[in-house]
Amino acid sequence: MPQPLAPVDGASLSGKERERFAAQMFDNLAPKYVRLNRLISWGADDRWRTQAIAAAKITPGCTVLDLGTGTGDLYIPAYSAAQPGGQVIGLDISANMLAVADERIRAAYPGVPPQLHVRSAAATELPDASVDVVLMGWVLRNVGDRPAAYREILRVLKPGGRFVCVETSRPGFWPFRAGNYVYCSFVMPNIVRFMGGDRASYEYLAKTTVNFPRRHALSAEWTQSGFRDVHSQPLMLGSIALHVGVK
Repeated sequence: MPQPLAPVDGASLSGKERERFAAQMFDNLAPKYVRLNRLISWGADDRWRTQAIAAAKITPGCTVLDLGTGTGDLYIPAYSAAQPGGQVIGLDISANMLAVADERIRAAYPGVPPQLHVRSAAATELPDASVDVVLMGWVLRNVGDRPAAYREILRVLKPGGRFVCVETSRPGFWPFRAGNYVYCSFVMPNIVRFMGGDRASYEYLAKTTVNFPRRHALSAEWTQSGFRDVHSQPLMLGSIALHVGVK
């Protein structure tokens, strides 16, 4: 049974408190999350993930870390791209999301046990320089300490390894930005509520979407954290962005 979230402003939390809130929220949403993603993105989220996989330049034999695996939407195509001989490791703070991912991955690749673990972005427990690619899909805004996550990603990436992230953004052109604000603050929360999320969950998703750094600001944050060759691409009129950085 879903457990009601604490009546707090989850978007104002940081560190482990932010991640505990997000973990419980996604545990509650897990059974309906795949459908929820399709509704919120108007069915475009699969196309964006395809672009992320292409940007990651995964080759056979690669080791890929899907950081914030969720229900496995990036894990599945990443595993295909890494074959033969590669592997994908999926980490997430929500056990219920990983349970859904496990079922979906086993259906896609019978006989291949998924590598899924409940861990945070700042504490992957992976060896130094052990990963060729790190993927993130709509995860970074839920991370309680982004600088710590960046340090961990740089630690586990091999030299030349790529960090690819799809995340919310805000359009630069003000009419699009106004429309995005209306959608994120009013339309999206009602979709989440319709799908079974409680008030705290849809308010959190709305606020973290609207308040997350815009595309160029996030790129600057990556560069300051030590990534090189950082670049980004606006998607859906700038309301989504695809970011790439290299160790």
